[in-house]
Amino acid sequence: MTDAATFTNAGLTPHIDQFNVELTANVNATDWSTSAAAALIRLNASVQSNSDGGKNLVVIIMDALVAMFTLMLTVIAALGVLSMVVQDTRERVHDMGIFKALGMTPQQTIAMVLTSVTLTGLIAGLIGVPIGVAVEKATLSPMGHAIGRHLPPNVTHVYTAGLLLALLAAGVVIALLGALLPAGWAARSRTATALRTE
Repeated sequence: MTDAATFTNAGLTPHIDQFNVELTANVNATDWSTSAAAALIRLNASVQSNSDGGKNLVVIIMDALVAMFTLMLTVIAALGVLSMVVQDTRERVHDMGIFKALGMTPQQTIAMVLTSVTLTGLIAGLIGVPIGVAVEKATLSPMGHAIGRHLPPNVTHVYTAGLLLALLAAGVVIALLGALLPAGWAARSRTATALRTE
């Protein structure tokens, strides 16, 4: 996707098969689409309205790829937490045996393990969210300008306070998900076995 002059300068004839039209606020989208369709019918062209929020196949595929990539990153992050908590739990198994001998219940053991990763997840969110937003801001507009497009605010300004809080909470949630398995293992471990472990 580039400016038509790029083709002309290269001695090529640009083939244009689509025009994207952004209407001003005082124009009725339905009336404009109807009149444009009537004018374009003799050119064997049509009008496709996007006012209903419908997405074309390319956008649907891109959304699916982003969702899959996000899921993969979440799983990788959770596996990283799992590895860290397993190692930490194995190193502290003797201490947990002492706590159990003093009366700590399995639920309290799970709560202790999960609490130990909550701060890590919160710090990860506090560091990762601003960096992610900054990288997105630094790359999105230049990418649009590179193809000769001015991206509208509904594309470039998508971070609301609620979304930022949800992204921040995601760090804690991923940490807790990654710690569930070792927390269950720690809760099920026998006190005598834990006390004999060095």
